[in-house]
Amino acid sequence: MLHLWVELSRELKLKIFREQFLGLSKIAKSCTILNEDDLIFRYDKKQKRISAFANKPVLVKNEDLQYLVSFEIGTFSIDFSYVNLETKDFVIKSVFYKGTSFYTPLEGSQNIKAIKNRQKAYKGSLLHFMRALSKQNLKEEKYSIASGGFLVNPEKYISVSKIDSNMLFKVKLRAPLSVLYKNKLQSDITSPKIYNYRKQKPKKKMPFKDGDTLTPQLLLKTFKKKKEAKTQNPCFNTEFFIDNFGNYNPIEAFSLIGYMADLRVGDSLPLDYSLEVAK
Repeated sequence: MLHLWVELSRELKLKIFREQFLGLSKIAKSCTILNEDDLIFRYDKKQKRISAFANKPVLVKNEDLQYLVSFEIGTFSIDFSYVNLETKDFVIKSVFYKGTSFYTPLEGSQNIKAIKNRQKAYKGSLLHFMRALSKQNLKEEKYSIASGGFLVNPEKYISVSKIDSNMLFKVKLRAPLSVLYKNKLQSDITSPKIYNYRKQKPKKKMPFKDGDTLTPQLLLKTFKKKKEAKTQNPCFNTEFFIDNFGNYNPIEAFSLIGYMADLRVGDSLPLDYSLEVAK
């Protein structure tokens, strides 16, 4: 039984925030938040939600990518499907954040190691995918699309059209869709209306000290090729826009699960990151 006097300490909220804001990748673990004292947290017991605020931009030093990132939080929330404050067991349902970021190169930004790390962070990322999607060269960039357990022709599930001379693209797609990069890194695009990550209580304890238990994971599926004769033109149910840099809007247009969803601020790159450098 959960006692009412049990509270979520600031130390614990800060630990959860670090992991979900920066991420859990090797690159993300090289990051340090320089002004943690400026962070304000609120925990809503009824909603099982942690919200984070800051009156100043959050400053992140990224050693592997050699950037100082200034991130101004607009919204940041973590929703849990299961919480036990006594045992510190948590299961994350979803993470949502948005804001503005500014990147300042550090002294070692032109080191070969930093350049290679940025290449690694870029390939397979949401920024990489959005650029490939807007240019309609998913296959050339090593992406494949699947639906209902079958690999499908992207053109029948995704519509991309240029809408003005400012290089703005309108995208319509039929969610849910699975996106695979090099046939091994999998992400799922789902409509917010049907997004429903598991809500059940975990069958066994997942202690907080194991950071991986706080990250929703999607098991890699084996997809088969679907015969074209059986493929029907689906109805589009999700719509958003992509600019020339690969930035998309509105960000609430869909939800992500899997690899791209697990990449957070610690793996992020500036929107003007050069495609030439990434080759």
